[in-house]
Amino acid sequence: MTAPNWAASAPGVDDEIFVTDQMGILWAVNLQTGEKRVFLDASTLLVELGIFGEGTFDERGLLGVAFHPGYQKNGYLY
Repeated sequence: MTAPNWAASAPGVDDEIFVTDQMGILWAVNLQTGEKRVFLDASTLLVELGIFGEGTFDERGLLGVAFHPGYQKNGYLY
């Protein structure tokens, strides 16, 4: 993870937590092992970060996620 900034749980998913990375990656982190996997990669849809030089960040990017209460049936996340 480069710039993790938010974590959320998904209804019905008890063994993972989901962490947004400002760079556009939504990570699924196993709560038992700590192993992480890419759940969603939206990095190509974002405006490029670091307009103030290498290694800088601003208030753009993937800054949060929320799972629909019926996520197990509909798969919606926002």
